[in-house]
Amino acid sequence: MNYYLSPTTSRSLTLLWDDPDELHISGTMTLAIPPDATPGAYQLQIGLYDFTTGSRLTTADGVDTIQIPVQIH
Repeated sequence: MNYYLSPTTSRSLTLLWDDPDELHISGTMTLAIPPDATPGAYQLQIGLYDFTTGSRLTTADGVDTIQIPVQIH
């Protein structure tokens, strides 16, 4: 399942990011887990995209996602 959400507010569009100290990632988001999801270990992957090309952005180290472990009971 893929969700595409904007990581910023309209005051701080990613297109205007030029100083890492000024980055503003939006507040808390809720991840809805279907009630019939199979219990187990999952990985939530987060990445950013260039809105003009659709290409996934990478860090200087070539990493294009952050993975967050999620355990469903």
